[in-house]
Amino acid sequence: MPTSLARLLQGEHLEEEQFLELLSCEGDEVEKAAGAVAKEHFGREIKLRGLIEISNYCRSDCYYCGIFPIIVVPTATIVVSVLLIEQLIGID
Repeated sequence: MPTSLARLLQGEHLEEEQFLELLSCEGDEVEKAAGAVAKEHFGREIKLRGLIEISNYCRSDCYYCGIFPIIVVPTATIVVSVLLIEQLIGID
């Protein structure tokens, strides 16, 4: 096991060259270590969530979002009845 990986798993701070060492590791040691850490934190299941948007109008200021209000994009809202009809007949 590379020393930088061992230090990282012990919670130590790594310098840039040590991170580069991890990126250049061959074999599956880093992958196995990452899998073990993920399993420890999340268990055997990871749940994915998705958002269905029926409008691009939003009053929140979430900096990570594609419809962040500061971005000038024309707003659009779909009528719920149109959305239901499209779903019933299978329009993408």
